[in-house]
Amino acid sequence: MTQIEQLIVQRQKLIKKFSLGHFNYESGKAIGIAENQFLKKAIKIIQSELGATGFGPLEFARKLQLSESQVYRKIKAMTGKSTAVFIRSVKLKRLGT
Repeated sequence: MTQIEQLIVQRQKLIKKFSLGHFNYESGKAIGIAENQFLKKAIKIIQSELGATGFGPLEFARKLQLSESQVYRKIKAMTGKSTAVFIRSVKLKRLGT
């Protein structure tokens, strides 16, 4: 019972925290201001590398000055997509518009 109560308390804290943030309509997840800035920076980097044929998760991580695994975890948590799928979706959106 104590574990269930703690889970409920944690869930309420998360709901309160994310209700103050922004909502990412692509993934259906709430994101904060810092995460929103990170996503904007990431999208800008991908868009600047549209013509680069060798641009992938490793180069993307280097541009963000993070390790590849850190970038994967952050992108996956915010968008629900892997780094490669996120890069591909940003490229497709940019080319489609």
